[in-house]
Amino acid sequence: MPKPSRRQPRAAAPPTREGTTDRWRLLGPLLLVFMTLACYWVPMTSSQTSILWDAADYYQVVQNYLSQELHAGRIPFWTPYPWGGYPFLADPQVGAWYPLNWPFFLLGVSPQMLVVEHWLHALLACFGAYLLAFRLLRQRQAAVLAGLCYGLSGFFVGHSSHTTMLQCAAWTPWLLLLLDHALESHALRNTVLGGLAAGMMILAGHFQTILYSFLALALFAAARVMERPRRCSRIFAHALAIPVIGTFLSAIATGPGLELAVNSVRASLSAVARTEGLIPFPALATLVYPNFYGVFSESYHGPQDITQFYFYAGILLLPLAVFGLRNRFARWAGLLLAIPTIWYAMGQSAGLYLLVARLPGFSSVRAPVNIWFVPALGLSLLAAAGLAAVAAKWNIRWLPTAILLFVCVDLFCFQSATNPLAYSRESYDQLYGTGEKFFRQAASTGLPPLTRFEAPEHLAIFGPMSHFLH
Repeated sequence: MPKPSRRQPRAAAPPTREGTTDRWRLLGPLLLVFMTLACYWVPMTSSQTSILWDAADYYQVVQNYLSQELHAGRIPFWTPYPWGGYPFLADPQVGAWYPLNWPFFLLGVSPQMLVVEHWLHALLACFGAYLLAFRLLRQRQAAVLAGLCYGLSGFFVGHSSHTTMLQCAAWTPWLLLLLDHALESHALRNTVLGGLAAGMMILAGHFQTILYSFLALALFAAARVMERPRRCSRIFAHALAIPVIGTFLSAIATGPGLELAVNSVRASLSAVARTEGLIPFPALATLVYPNFYGVFSESYHGPQDITQFYFYAGILLLPLAVFGLRNRFARWAGLLLAIPTIWYAMGQSAGLYLLVARLPGFSSVRAPVNIWFVPALGLSLLAAAGLAAVAAKWNIRWLPTAILLFVCVDLFCFQSATNPLAYSRESYDQLYGTGEKFFRQAASTGLPPLTRFEAPEHLAIFGPMSHFLH
């Protein structure tokens, strides 16, 4: 006799008219591609726009340098140029060993090409959240909403200048998805695939985001344990195996990176004593009012780092998330991804931070607000459950589609078309290029051979602040 299936029942799809589900099987992914292209098209193609802040000051600089060295037939294990020289390929944020960067190293990493990298990972994030939500809800339109609200969330917009953070956060829903697959079928294969995704994330190179992603994996596993308490040990065993496999697969980068980290300023950092980069309660207002801190009106008056405190992911996110609490398959996953992480990121006064910041890894990171991509994923899953519940409660054929279209317009307007965090409306030459050319000419003619100069103050007027001529 055949063995009974271990597969747990999922939420039944809401009633739909014939053909609706099949149409959205194709329309859903196409909409995700279209929306990400729409939001990134202008900065990818227009010479009158520019990348900002760390994207220009660091990520484009190091990636382009690596690309030029490879094209010249050299592998720059060491670079003698900035900061008195350092082991270049040991720096994890260079992303030298990350396979999705390799085509860009081949083509050359211009400022606009770096935006293409960001678009690719926004798309990866959208598809990961889409597939995860569909697995939980079995409703295509709801899954599309999750993809849009995560991959085009305030985290991906606010951190548009932090390439490695975007790359790592894009892999997070894939870890959760593959863990859930491993718990129900082909355990070994799906756990190894989850480890491969974890390895890709580690190779992308942002330690804090990697750490928070593994925390998200543990929280998601805890949500599964709450549904299936008798399988607790098996669930956590698979959840632990994924980062372990990923760490071994990425050893070519993690080994040198750890050695370099021991000699960095982060080695002596004490997270318990840090007070910057915490989420103040008023910052949550940006979930419903994107201009709460004056980002759009160019009168920013929020916490110090403008890139960290923008959480908007559509005006319907919270109402749908509240409605989605009715779905037991998304409820615990969404709540556990959102509530403990926001509580932690609120810092010492909220209490949980004092405990977590003493744990290995967490004791060496700053700015816990950077965990926002985890609650963003949780809220996106809950909002998707809310849309599925709306479709089930009011069996109106056009209603889910109308909600999705409204969300698309909303996100395009506030996450791209009018958002100054997404990209600069001035050209790269205006912001950086002219100063870089002037500085290059002055340094090449006025600096004696085999000598260095010191520039203790970081001045963007001379071009990117981490440029190899600085």
